[in-house]
Amino acid sequence: MRSMAVAVAILALGLVPARAGVVEFTYSGVIGTGLGVLTAGETVSGVAVWDSTNFSTNACPGNSAYVICLPLITDILNVSGSSGLSIPGGTVSFAGIPEVTEGVFQEIQINDESPVDSHVYSFFIGPGAIGVEEFTTAGLIGSATLTAVQTTGPTPVPEPGAITLLACPLGLVALAAVAVRRRRISRITPSAA
Repeated sequence: MRSMAVAVAILALGLVPARAGVVEFTYSGVIGTGLGVLTAGETVSGVAVWDSTNFSTNACPGNSAYVICLPLITDILNVSGSSGLSIPGGTVSFAGIPEVTEGVFQEIQINDESPVDSHVYSFFIGPGAIGVEEFTTAGLIGSATLTAVQTTGPTPVPEPGAITLLACPLGLVALAAVAVRRRRISRITPSAA
């Protein structure tokens, strides 16, 4: 039964349609000066994935400063130390691509609340630069710019090739054949009591 469930999962993954507009952006940097729960020398790194052609979903419809905010498909933020800001695991109130001009990437914005001090930290991640601002309900407390920043992208996420798409259904057939054969063998072979 377990092999059948695995086979169905493999088939389902193989039949997911590929989208040409899916891109990713990787980044890393070092906190230069401390800010709230972030201490100097801590590293920040991650990857964001989004559909650059999805203009039908606006992640910040009430913000007139942006034409559209593209929602992230995947959002991974790794923060060393004990700030509680790593994602998954953090409390994210916003994560998206705010675009002043539709289709023109400037930055990723991630608003993340720390469980340590209950402050919101807004990360602004763009080509060659990462900044962070600390907020409370009273407003902005401070900001910092990361050093040793490295960024890549946005670059297209590779789509599954024809061989991969063909291999998944063939894998399902092979697993089904193995399951049928095991069932026949178990009926023929007497069990040891």
